Amino acid sequence: MSLFGKLKSLVSKNEKNVEMAIDKAADLVQSKTGDDVDHKVEGAAEKAKNFVDGLDGQKD
Repeated sequence: MSLFGKLKSLVSKNEKNVEMAIDKAADLVQSKTGDDVDHKVEGAAEKAKNFVDGLDGQKD
């Protein structure tokens, strides 16, 4: 199995934890930056969570 395949499997099995980590990272970035970039950070976090959601080949 390739490295990407292993990562994909690991992330798919722990999807909720990965999404919580993405949210925590976004909160950290928002706390360190100005309010003018909050919408960009939130958008990037949503895209990352959608990517994680699609790794198993099914949208939840």
